[in-house]
Amino acid sequence: MNVLILYDHFETYTNTVFDHLCAFKKYSKNNHFYMHAGLPDVQVDFAVFDVILIHYSARVAFGHISAALRLKISKHSGQKILFVQDEYDLTSNVWDAIDELNVSAVFTCVPPLHREEIYPSARFPNVRFVTTLTGYCPEQIHETSSPLSAMNRPVTIGYRGRALPYFYGDLGQEKLEIAKGMQLACKHRGISCDIEWDEEKRIYGSDWPRFLMDCKATLGTESGANRFDFDGSLHFLTGCLVISAGNPECKPLP
Repeated sequence: MNVLILYDHFETYTNTVFDHLCAFKKYSKNNHFYMHAGLPDVQVDFAVFDVILIHYSARVAFGHISAALRLKISKHSGQKILFVQDEYDLTSNVWDAIDELNVSAVFTCVPPLHREEIYPSARFPNVRFVTTLTGYCPEQIHETSSPLSAMNRPVTIGYRGRALPYFYGDLGQEKLEIAKGMQLACKHRGISCDIEWDEEKRIYGSDWPRFLMDCKATLGTESGANRFDFDGSLHFLTGCLVISAGNPECKPLP
């Protein structure tokens, strides 16, 4: 079976995204072909593909798939599978993409208990929804050079996160508050730590596992958001509130 995987090649700098993309070809017996979803003109006959898989890196909520590709996908008669993450962002755009592209199955991170609230069965009677995780531990992690024993690792607690906008709700703000609180607590107690949340402090590629192997422990914070912004109104509302409050710590909205 021939499977076309559409992805955004500008979004593969994170290890988990790249590993997830490679996993299809690595673990499946089917024939897999990869294509950047942002191509403005596509001279490929989609009839040769049995399945079209839209990877979560090609973020349908933000229009990462070109108009030319969307038209070809919608006309394709085979099975179409959508992987989606960050479903709290512009959820209605995901709905529209499922309809426009005639998606037959969606791999979602929304827990089954709450799926009906986000993807009502009455709205999507012919779409299969499958629960998946945001990422998986790659097998090649065992190929990494032998890590130091815990007692010899220079960093007691490590962490990398980012400051999130207010429209992600309390959960988004708690991630930053926890990181700041733990960093301060470590400094007061003389505990070695490497806890950062600024974008320029992010770690990618082979530097990430090396960073983890230097840490005795890592700080864990909840992921996601406790608010779903279906139509972008939360983006707009919080943007207005940030401007009116004149808060210099607030990030400008996209």
